[in-house]
Amino acid sequence: MRRAAIALLAALAASSASADAGTSFGEALRLSQSAWAQGMGDAQAASAEGVSAIGVNPAGVLTSGFTTFHLTHSFMVTGINEDYFAYVQPLPGQTTMGLSLYVMRAPGGVREFEDENGNWAGEAGPYPVMFMSGGAAWAMDLRRFLPGLDLLRPSGGAGLRIMSQQVDRESWLGVSGDLGVRLQPGAGFGGGLVLQHVGLDESGFGPPRQFVGAVSWRTDRLFTAGDGFLLELDAPLARDRALLIRGGGEYRLIAGPLALAFRGGYREELADTGAPGFSAGLGFRWLSRRAPWGLDYAIVPMGTLGTRHAVSLTIGMASGARQVENLNVTIEEQQAPVRVFYPTKGERVYLPIRIREPAEVSAKLLDESGLSVAILMEPTVLAAGRHEIGWDGQIAPGVWAQFDRTYHIFVQAGNQSFYLDCVPKTE
Repeated sequence: MRRAAIALLAALAASSASADAGTSFGEALRLSQSAWAQGMGDAQAASAEGVSAIGVNPAGVLTSGFTTFHLTHSFMVTGINEDYFAYVQPLPGQTTMGLSLYVMRAPGGVREFEDENGNWAGEAGPYPVMFMSGGAAWAMDLRRFLPGLDLLRPSGGAGLRIMSQQVDRESWLGVSGDLGVRLQPGAGFGGGLVLQHVGLDESGFGPPRQFVGAVSWRTDRLFTAGDGFLLELDAPLARDRALLIRGGGEYRLIAGPLALAFRGGYREELADTGAPGFSAGLGFRWLSRRAPWGLDYAIVPMGTLGTRHAVSLTIGMASGARQVENLNVTIEEQQAPVRVFYPTKGERVYLPIRIREPAEVSAKLLDESGLSVAILMEPTVLAAGRHEIGWDGQIAPGVWAQFDRTYHIFVQAGNQSFYLDCVPKTE
């Protein structure tokens, strides 16, 4: 009975057929939680961003420029249900933290009884199978420690989670951690390396530790100035199975405040469930300046387990009030909500601020979806008085931002934060 329920968890995570009870604690960790990742075949170790990165590569949490709330519900006709909640908060000092909670519930089959001689003695109702994990992740920008790599935008992150698994009347507790690094320029090739699920549990064998190497390629302009394409290939190597391949792609089209995404992927492990291994998904984002939000959907055939459907809701919030007691900030954006400038002609856009008392100030550039693309000012203590934060239209030395798109200059001054919208143009 216990092994049958563990086998269900192992199959759900598409582990190898030879996996035994010792390698099956926390098998659900091998599944990605968000519909975005599921639609791309779980190939996101190099490209996962914000709330989707917490369980994939904690280094990707850094890319979130907004306070973000996320909820995913996944389900199968066989009765398996999953819920994932995540929260991401940018912090001072070019760091970001994330929190997550994941719960998987599955029917474990019918409870069977045996007499003292081991003979069948009847059966009762189904017994429960549940896996739950709560975790935290933290990421930071590594450019200050790795001079000369600004163009690659290196980031690093770490995650920690506490897990509980129940099969019938037996339960086990465990703890695990992740370490990850990420190189993700605005366009071109990127990469990621992650050591996942390193820890212990009460069974004595530990969760399914694995190492993931990933490479991605991204373009911000494919057919028009408002579209882009992402390709990624991941190779997870675990202690209990051979090297496997995951691949995924996403086409994104931006039209005004609306962004549409179409995704597809392949995950080789799904062949162990009798599935073809392919997945698909779609989503949209409404790129509101103060509160962008969106929905995602993914469909993943899981062979004998049925088809996995996932629906995600993501909401971003620009944090911080415009005035606080100990800071007096002058924002000329109130007269010109969107600044238009011509960087190829040598123009820059400036955001003047006036600080009444010394405070730590930092600034970064966000794209239309709220993802960080450049650091404009490292955390610096500024004296009281008037200061200007400028941008020359480049996201890296010699690399222009996309013209005719709206970018956000995000400034944190003490415990205050605010935005300035700007649009670089060529003519």
